[in-house]
Amino acid sequence: MLAVMVLLVMGLLFVPLTWPFLLASFLLARAAVAMVAEREKELGWQRWLIYPPLVIVYLHESRGLSLAAAGLALAAVGAGGLAGTVAAGPVVDRFGAGWTAISAMLLAGAGTLAYLAVHGLPIAVLASLAQGAGFGATWVAVIPLLVNAVTPNLRGDVLAT
Repeated sequence: MLAVMVLLVMGLLFVPLTWPFLLASFLLARAAVAMVAEREKELGWQRWLIYPPLVIVYLHESRGLSLAAAGLALAAVGAGGLAGTVAAGPVVDRFGAGWTAISAMLLAGAGTLAYLAVHGLPIAVLASLAQGAGFGATWVAVIPLLVNAVTPNLRGDVLAT
């Protein structure tokens, strides 16, 4: 945890070193989720609401976007997710769920890394669209993998969690 705090301070103090701020934000969000893991059933889907505000802070403080522009860029994650979800179905049918899941995760990772190259709203929106499309397509591709990985009597339990 001390290393994460050092990364966060480095990212805040040295503006050219924005990658430590992004990394620290991600690690702090994941640490927060891990700390409340015992309350996971109480939190449900809300545990994923911890990370997006940190992206807005990063885009505003480290990349110089206004708060409105950072919020607009982050909203593009949802639009990308919708597009990725719709597009992934035919891709899964044609190339298979495994390759689609891997490609989708790579797209989401590329979108996340693209935040490091943000110098204005258009790049931030493109990064968010790529991240959202990758995340959306991953969900579509993972469901058939889960269905095939478990016995029929466990499918309801696996898909419900």
